[in-house]
Amino acid sequence: MAERYFFIHVGLPKTATTFMQNSIFKKSLEINYMNRKRVNDYFEKVVGVGLRKIFSLSPLIWNGPGREALIQLIRRFGVSKSLVISDENFSVNADFFSFSGSLHIPDPYIVAAHMKSIDNIARDNGFAGVKVVISIRRQDTWLASRYVQSADKISVFSQEDFERRVNNIFSCNKFAYSKKVWIDYEYLLDVFSWAVGPKNVHFFPMEKLSAHPVEFVGELDSLFCARGSFVDMAKQEDFFAKKSTNSKGSSTWSIMTPAGGEVFIELNEDLRERLISEFRDSNMVFDKRLRLGLSSYGYY
Repeated sequence: MAERYFFIHVGLPKTATTFMQNSIFKKSLEINYMNRKRVNDYFEKVVGVGLRKIFSLSPLIWNGPGREALIQLIRRFGVSKSLVISDENFSVNADFFSFSGSLHIPDPYIVAAHMKSIDNIARDNGFAGVKVVISIRRQDTWLASRYVQSADKISVFSQEDFERRVNNIFSCNKFAYSKKVWIDYEYLLDVFSWAVGPKNVHFFPMEKLSAHPVEFVGELDSLFCARGSFVDMAKQEDFFAKKSTNSKGSSTWSIMTPAGGEVFIELNEDLRERLISEFRDSNMVFDKRLRLGLSSYGYY
């Protein structure tokens, strides 16, 4: 029998996470899947804190109530199938662009420290370990898409406001630092490899889903030991039919105003190049290590 793992899909948001959750994970009979609401409600009930919040606290929680809650969860499902939990807000929450301070975004190193503790508990209770799954997107389009998604939390949204907030994130402000590093994929590879080992950290670029959807799903199927169930779903009519309602092309997004108007957010050539150049070198090193073919998607 193939080894069973505890998979934790930590995001990022706006990288086809909802598609993977609703169209793949929850429909497969080959894995045990807990959706984001169910897993957060479980820890809220048993520990008193949802799992999203736990990942911003000290990893020492896994030496006490967190450990017992996780063991109960594993025993509930058993280890005959891999256990999958997925929540894009394990990484970046709704405060990414708001700077309100009401929601703390932890450094990936803190989240990785939690993964290290969970890995030890999973191994002690029948799993082969934790595998961390991270879906990514080229940083310039990720920032624009994330801003559009956050518009309902921004009092006055505009192209000018978008560029101002992006500039704040790329400043040396300590408050912005943990936000910026979530889209430094080489850094993510390093910290999560430290936690669970490089063979147990897996990245999936969203662009591949658009360019080679069946291959993308096939790689997920292989990783999750889904025995072809993911691929079988991908063969169904309209499986890949859903498209973003905000995207108006490769460089423009729209936001509806409360009055019924429309505001456009654009990645003009100068802004796009500035954002890509910020990560070009690290993207190149990251891609050489994992061979994801990111150059074909414009990451460098």
